[in-house]
Amino acid sequence: MVDLFFSLFFCFGSLYAQENGSTIQSDSIPVFKQLYIAFAGPYPASPSSALGHIFLVIEPDTLSKTPYLLWKAINFGADIESINQIELFWYGLFGGLKGKFSELYFHEKIQEYSNIESRPIWLIPVNLSYQEKRRFQIELENRKNETYNYRFTNLNCVNYIEDLVLASIDSNTAMPTRFYTTPEDFIISSPILQSRISKPILLKSIEQILSENSIHKSQNLSFQLLFLEKKLQLENKMPSKKQQSVLEELRVSVMNQKNESIQKVVFQDQKLYLHPLQFFESFAGISDKQSELRLNYRFAAHDFHDKDDAFSRVELIEVAKLSLGFSAKQKPIVHSYSIFNQMSLQASTALSNYYAWSLSIGGKRRIDLENSPFSHEFIIGTGKSFYWFDNKNYTSAFLVSFAPSYIHFNGFNFDLKLEYIQLVHFKAITWLQKVEQYVDIFHQKFRFNPVYSSEISFRMANSFRLMQKASISVNGYDLSIGIRKSF
Repeated sequence: MVDLFFSLFFCFGSLYAQENGSTIQSDSIPVFKQLYIAFAGPYPASPSSALGHIFLVIEPDTLSKTPYLLWKAINFGADIESINQIELFWYGLFGGLKGKFSELYFHEKIQEYSNIESRPIWLIPVNLSYQEKRRFQIELENRKNETYNYRFTNLNCVNYIEDLVLASIDSNTAMPTRFYTTPEDFIISSPILQSRISKPILLKSIEQILSENSIHKSQNLSFQLLFLEKKLQLENKMPSKKQQSVLEELRVSVMNQKNESIQKVVFQDQKLYLHPLQFFESFAGISDKQSELRLNYRFAAHDFHDKDDAFSRVELIEVAKLSLGFSAKQKPIVHSYSIFNQMSLQASTALSNYYAWSLSIGGKRRIDLENSPFSHEFIIGTGKSFYWFDNKNYTSAFLVSFAPSYIHFNGFNFDLKLEYIQLVHFKAITWLQKVEQYVDIFHQKFRFNPVYSSEISFRMANSFRLMQKASISVNGYDLSIGIRKSF
């Protein structure tokens, strides 16, 4: 259903723009007032959008007085219209896709991210001189009709948007070469950009707006209209005659309200906190009667223990991880590794409808099997989450995953993995509990031997925390306590 809330704004803006001769053609726009890096938050329904999206927004010069919905947005994306999902996955990972820049109105990105996908958008001001703004316009004009190679990992929207912005500041700057590129690399880690950006402005997602100003809590007619339309959209129903009558009355009432009063609720100044991608963990513990020191090193964007900001506390995103065990009686051993590990435990609410899911490629020592053999696994699963007492601090999830694996000494297996997860957040403390049960479908064997694991984290600071872990099954156990440092 079309979002009439933003459509009404667009109508008002279009009339104003026509009266004042405003146009979106880049060659007729004078030097603009402000450039923003726009960061659209993660989309839990899609693994490819788990790290968020970067685009640019241009505020015109002060003389045009263009409404913010008619500001120009600069997007970089892959051309995926003529390929299927399997080709998208393969070419996206290994190369073969083409991408290009495109210009559109900001309200189109608001419609896509804020309304349809309920994703917040942060606008990060970039301070440019007059000459740098001119150089930006020239650089953009030169790139608009070009096509570029595109990969999910290191030739994505962040790479090309970053290259455009940095070239505007210093024309001799080359595109940074990285193994894996995320929005954090651009927003946090770019030394050139750090001295140029100001405090972000948050454009709230439609779900945030409605949850704070729902029809049950507010007499604001605009939000009553939004709430009813969003509810009908989720239920996939056509409005009844009574509902249609209410909607029409609200639409007329909204048209008589001032845009400024709504804009104050939609926009607010807010710090954007993104995590550094490198973590180092050190643990001491006992594993199957063997005392050892364990060291973990990983690249990660977010885990369940991090604070709830750009990423939700029910999201796990690891790019790579390696866990090594050291003891006096044997050589160092690998306890686990992952090439990629991602999980979303978002639950459905009155304003959203999500499924929990997981996707991982890696391996681990299986303590649910005798002699604790090592298992290399590919896991893809789905399920459902729910919030206890309608509170995101108490989350439970059930997942069913297909887990084809190769187990040392046992050969190839095709397992079904059943998993129950419970998350409890209390300020700086997070308690994660899991119960896992593997079912061997390939050999048609079932052995009831669930693994219970518990992990408690005390966050002392954003970059430091104390963690205690325990995994127990009939055939073994794994207990450890340690610290984690981000850098």
